[in-house]
Amino acid sequence: MNISKYLSAGYAALYVEALEIKRAVKSIMVKPPFEKIEWNMVSGLTIDGQSEDADQLSILQKATELQQKAIILENYDFFLENPTIIQMFLNNYELCKANQVCLVIVGHTPNKIPTVLKELIPIIQFNLPDKEEVKQIVSTISKSAEEDFKQSENYEKVKNQFDFSYSDEVISACLGLSNEEIENALSLSLIEYKRFDIKSILDRKRQIIKSTGFMDFMNPEPIENLGGLDKLKEYVFKRKEAFVDGSNKPKLKSMLICGIPGTGKTLSSKAIASIFDWPLISLDIGALKGGIVGQTEQNVRLACKTIDAFGKAVVQLEEIEKSLAGAGGQSLDSGVSQGLFGYLLTWMQERQSEGILIATANDVNKLPPEFLRTGRFDVIWFVDVPNANEVKCILEIMNRRYHAKLPVNEEFCKELAEEQWTGAEIEQLAKDSHFDDLETAMNNIPLLADFRKDDMDEIRKKAKQFRAASSKDGAIRKKIQLKPKLDNKVVGGRKLKLN
Repeated sequence: MNISKYLSAGYAALYVEALEIKRAVKSIMVKPPFEKIEWNMVSGLTIDGQSEDADQLSILQKATELQQKAIILENYDFFLENPTIIQMFLNNYELCKANQVCLVIVGHTPNKIPTVLKELIPIIQFNLPDKEEVKQIVSTISKSAEEDFKQSENYEKVKNQFDFSYSDEVISACLGLSNEEIENALSLSLIEYKRFDIKSILDRKRQIIKSTGFMDFMNPEPIENLGGLDKLKEYVFKRKEAFVDGSNKPKLKSMLICGIPGTGKTLSSKAIASIFDWPLISLDIGALKGGIVGQTEQNVRLACKTIDAFGKAVVQLEEIEKSLAGAGGQSLDSGVSQGLFGYLLTWMQERQSEGILIATANDVNKLPPEFLRTGRFDVIWFVDVPNANEVKCILEIMNRRYHAKLPVNEEFCKELAEEQWTGAEIEQLAKDSHFDDLETAMNNIPLLADFRKDDMDEIRKKAKQFRAASSKDGAIRKKIQLKPKLDNKVVGGRKLKLN
């Protein structure tokens, strides 16, 4: 990270936000006539390899005696809430600026910058290693481990048991991890499997991601387990061509899948990850909100940086309207939701990473209008209850999954479609059919079409402007009026076929 342009522009202070403090300190560079010197609370000030005592106060005074220097202050954010430190920063700022001296704070808690100093200390990001950096790290570890192994006493006996080679898949598996995390994951893999085992690396990666509290890996779902939604599938398969090496077609960046609850929105994102054969990451936006001032901003920056570093991955934001509750201006959380929402919108618009962001929502009426404008998402899909053909596909899938024997004839499929059964309700029917007869099982499952009819109609009304995920028979349609028949009776508020 070269910061010479900031010194040339007269910046007297910078804050470098980093997860890897030591790597950030080492990576910061300046070009002549500027010179880099380092400080931390234990070693003091280091100039040309020589150390001299300097505490958190005296280093600020020392800065006024220097010319054209970048003073790297490692973990100095620990002291930024001290009133004396704040005042000394203010007192010495103009002199440092005149002498082209920049106080570069390297830390991971930018929320500790006091309000009075925020305008004086701009924040820049030190990102996780990109693919080329990861490749270099893996190469270094591989060579070092192999050299150490050759010097071991038992080398001749076990030399054929170890494999220090690595592939592009290993490099991709390491994306999204810090330098130290990569070294640990690779070292553990060598100890356990005597090679760079992708599964071992991904397991370690999952543990690290899960430890954040707001991200986790999920298992993709085979595309054959997603019944119906042929228009959505066709769209995704066509966009997959843009990710082929050498393609100059615009890449799919994000999509919103909204519609009736229980109709396969979450399953769609899992299937899309399977289509691309990419990792699937679940991001819990609600969990990003922290109880400490500034913690939410720190969490959302960490999440976005990690996702960007992952590169090729599908990122799922489930029921996003609930996670962004309060972002529309009626929030009682002191603007936390609005701040999170604003950062998320900017990131969605500006990000350059290859990952695909898939948000799901049950009620688009609760989403802020700016979230739905053209450009935020490449496409917005509406998923309605399945039509008769889709019901048949879902029945077949559920019969396979649960070893059930639900009928898949045309009459039964048409009946479920007319009663507007969702995929989730059909799944429950397959489970219950093992313990109850079909009539009892159907009668004991409450249908959204019965007790949420008005809500479903309102969702359909709003979604007329969006793409239908299913072909004509499964597109947005009016509520089917069920005509009573002599051979049917009403049980539990809906039609029940008796013969």
